[in-house]
Amino acid sequence: NETKTRKEIEITVDSNIFKILEYLGFEIFMNIKKVRKNYGLDNVKISLDYVENLGNFIEMEVHGNYEEGKLKLFSLAEKLSLKKIERRSYLEMMVNSYEKF
Repeated sequence: NETKTRKEIEITVDSNIFKILEYLGFEIFMNIKKVRKNYGLDNVKISLDYVENLGNFIEMEVHGNYEEGKLKLFSLAEKLSLKKIERRSYLEMMVNSYEKF
């Protein structure tokens, strides 16, 4: 309930991935435009994001032991005076913002 924790698999792909997804029957649902700047500190990845039509966000990520990582992230959030935690993805927030209209 406090964090968004999940396993991630990161791979490098080229533009052919779009052809593959279309061939499999996938269609574009929504485009999310974001500008990201990445920083690092004490094994914490910090991303400053600007998401068009949503605003500015800070994403902090740490790998390894869950409890130790959680403590490190909450301590850093406190030092940065970050109060609100957003667990939804940018896609979820974008869809929710359109549902209000």
